[in-house]
Amino acid sequence: MPDEENLVSLDWMADGSGFIAADQHGRAEARLLHVDRRGAADVLWSEPQLDLWGVASPDGRSVALLKGRGAASVWLVENP
Repeated sequence: MPDEENLVSLDWMADGSGFIAADQHGRAEARLLHVDRRGAADVLWSEPQLDLWGVASPDGRSVALLKGRGAASVWLVENP
């Protein structure tokens, strides 16, 4: 996986054929990858500035995807 900068999640596929990983290139791009046992990576999903995590289904045909923004706003509303 030569182009990956910062792996943020790693989950093995149930059949042992590889794993699903997420990486981030700075804060500009996040990618979800399928990596086979030889280390060859295919990009499954890519979006700017997101936190990603993926888990393959037991049959390996689907991927559950969690994605979210790393920044958030917090508001406090006081009772007058």
